[in-house]
Amino acid sequence: MSSKLSINPGQEKLAQKRFIFFLVGTKSCPLRFNERLVWSYLVKAERAKKSGLTRKEIAEWTGLSSTTTRHVVTDLVDLGLATNPHYRLTVANEPNEQTSDWWHRRTTKKDQPHWADRLAYFPIELSSPDNDPIKAAILGLLRSLAGKSHAAQGQSAAGLAKMLGSDYRTVGMRLRRLEEAKRIKTMGMSQNRFGKTDRFDVVLLSADNRDNLAPPSNDKPPAVSPNSDTDRFAAIRRDRKCMADLMANHHYPANVISDILHQCDRLPTDRTLDIFLANFDSAQQDHRQQQSAGKFVGINHSGHLLLHKIAGVVNRRRSEAESLAAEIAYFDKLSFSA
Repeated sequence: MSSKLSINPGQEKLAQKRFIFFLVGTKSCPLRFNERLVWSYLVKAERAKKSGLTRKEIAEWTGLSSTTTRHVVTDLVDLGLATNPHYRLTVANEPNEQTSDWWHRRTTKKDQPHWADRLAYFPIELSSPDNDPIKAAILGLLRSLAGKSHAAQGQSAAGLAKMLGSDYRTVGMRLRRLEEAKRIKTMGMSQNRFGKTDRFDVVLLSADNRDNLAPPSNDKPPAVSPNSDTDRFAAIRRDRKCMADLMANHHYPANVISDILHQCDRLPTDRTLDIFLANFDSAQQDHRQQQSAGKFVGINHSGHLLLHKIAGVVNRRRSEAESLAAEIAYFDKLSFSA
C-alpha cells in the first residue's frame, strides 16, 4: 500500500498569487463562506466573459476540496445563482427576486449595463502560506475596512464573521493566527480575546500596510533588496504613516501627533512601530479605565498619556546608553592605567 498522501488540487495553486473579488453580502444573505467564495469566483468569470468554469478549475482557484466544491456548486444551482448548461461547466446567474436582496451594490456603478459589474466586492489574495481561504478573506476585508488609514477600528469577531458568512469562533481563531504571524496587531480587547461582542482595533502590519490592493501587473519593477536603503526608508515612511493615521483616527490633536512622532524618531527604527503600538494600546486602556471609574477625562487625555509613555521609553533608553558609556569609559581608564 502506498503511503503517499492525497493532496487537495488547490494546494499547489494557492502557493501562487491569485485574486478573487469577494462579493459583499447583506445581513439577509444566508450563504456560508464557501458558497460566497465559489459564487464570487463564478461572477468574476462572468465579468471576464468566460463561457463557464469546471469544478476542477473552481477547486484549484479557491483551494476547496473537490467534494466540497461539488456540494457548493449543487447548492448554488438549487438557489438559482448558477446553472450547468453543458453539465461540466458552471455559469453564474444574475440574482433573481429571491436572491437579489442578498448582495450589496456599488454606489458608483449603478448604471453599469452588466449586472456583475454592479455588485460590491473587496479583493482577496488567495496565496496565504498555509492555504487558508478564510484567513485570506479576513485580511482582504480588513484592508477594505481600513482604507488608506492602515487601521480598522471598532471591529468584532461576530461582525467580521457576518460579513464573510462564517462563525465568530472561526474568525477569532484566524485573527489569533494572523497576530501570531505578525500580519496584524489588535488593540483594545478584553481578557476574553475575540469574544462574540468584544470590540477592538486592527492595525495591518508589514506588507499589509498598502494603500491599495490590486492584481499585480505584468510590468513589475525589479525587486529591491531587503537590505537596501531604499527598502529601509520606505519601511520607515510606511510605519510613520501608520502611526499618524491611527492617532488621527482617534482624534488626537495635530500638535500632540507631531510631538509623539518626534519622540518616535528617537527610537530604534526596527522596533519603532512595535514600541508605539504597545504603548498606544496601554494608553487607550488607561483612558478607558479612568472613564469607567467615573473620572473626568478630556478628549486629549489618551494622546497626552501616549506622549508621556513614549517619552518615558526614550528617556530610559538614553539613561541606559549613558550608563553603559560611563562604564565603558571607566574600564577603559582602568586598562590604560594598568
